[in-house]
Amino acid sequence: SIPGYGQQESYLPVFEGINFINVLIIAAIIAPIVEELLFRGLIYKQITGSENLKILFSGIFFALIHFQIEVIFPLIFLGLILGYLRKSQDSIWVPIIFHMLNNSIAIYGQYYLQGV
Repeated sequence: SIPGYGQQESYLPVFEGINFINVLIIAAIIAPIVEELLFRGLIYKQITGSENLKILFSGIFFALIHFQIEVIFPLIFLGLILGYLRKSQDSIWVPIIFHMLNNSIAIYGQYYLQGV
């Protein structure tokens, strides 16, 4: 096992007793909007320096806020992708949509492929 590349802890226990549609709304729509406005919006704009530095630091902050050190490197990588999308498209909406897609796939996998 490589440190930082473990199994990501499921967030589904947090949503116990909530139906799939509501989980999807919270985790695949609301959370990506809030997180992207914070990390690729507010934090990205507050970081001084090059665009690459903004992408790096906002990606690291994004990973750290998830409090899952066992998967820190994939989360940083996802944060870097989202930051690159923000920079390359000069829009906050592209990373929001990508983040929504990412979370939707993860939720679908948790619910249906793992038989939750």
